[in-house]
Amino acid sequence: MGVLVLAVLTSLAAAPPAEARPGPCRGSVPAVGATVEGVVLHVEDGRRLCLATGPTPERWTEVVLAPAATGSASTRSPQMAKAALMSVAFTRRVSCVVGAGASGPPIAHCSIDGVPVADLLAAPSVEGAAIEWIPRRDPAAGAILAGDP
Repeated sequence: MGVLVLAVLTSLAAAPPAEARPGPCRGSVPAVGATVEGVVLHVEDGRRLCLATGPTPERWTEVVLAPAATGSASTRSPQMAKAALMSVAFTRRVSCVVGAGASGPPIAHCSIDGVPVADLLAAPSVEGAAIEWIPRRDPAAGAILAGDP
């Protein structure tokens, strides 16, 4: 028994370390068909977000919203698309069903409180809410302001 334990420990020590995923979403990629639920703690752009399934980035799963989910976002500037997704999803509990996709983050159909993210992004109030998520700069100091100028 002791020899077996020693052999296993030796092989583990000799194995190369697992490669860390870049960026804030370092969780494992879920299987196609899986449902992933978590709080959105990071929005990368108008299509990609991280669902926190635990307290550290190693438990944050990146998903890419299915093209249908970003609908009107495709006509928004990249900055406005990210701000729109922030306005509907940031700090909210999101449920996503993972679909087939290329290698990398999974393509997912997501909802908040049972409402598809696509419907939330299409709401008329999103444009006004999104503007609040766009950083403003103080022209005199070049600093980013938190609120209205």
